Amino acid sequence: MTADGTLLTRRRGAEGQLGHGDAQYRLRPEWIGRELLGGWPVIMVACGAQHTLVLTVGGLRTCGSGKCGALGHGDEADKLVLTQVAQERFEGNAQIVMVAAGLRHSVGMGAEGCISTNNEMQDRHVPTLLGAVFDGGKTMMVAAGGGHTVAVTSKGNLSA
Repeated sequence: MTADGTLLTRRRGAEGQLGHGDAQYRLRPEWIGRELLGGWPVIMVACGAQHTLVLTVGGLRTCGSGKCGALGHGDEADKLVLTQVAQERFEGNAQIVMVAAGLRHSVGMGAEGCISTNNEMQDRHVPTLLGAVFDGGKTMMVAAGGGHTVAVTSKGNLSA
């Protein structure tokens, strides 16, 4: 991602996780045209093993392997291009401000601190709001690893 919100991708694209519309391996970084992002600049990128999350000013777009519902589109279909996740998929129509990607799951944090995930253990195909899983403080930051999610809360606690 460049300072002006332009996205470049490279390397392994076997599941379409580079977002160029194919499954090619790219040795050099290649631009993802703004037209593939709805014309919006990129705010943040998160990469899982086989999928990519791109948060733009206009919302969340995902591509790559849809296994376990990781892309949040309501199915397990793979997407070769960055595809908008419908805003109504987020409970309470939460404005997503941070994303993280694990092996086969994705995490979104809303502006008010709520967390949504597809939870690969239960193969949820749309973002599902986590209840009071953390310490009751507002979530300030999220991260995801292979099969886990962690959050830092306003109370200064790290919850997993």
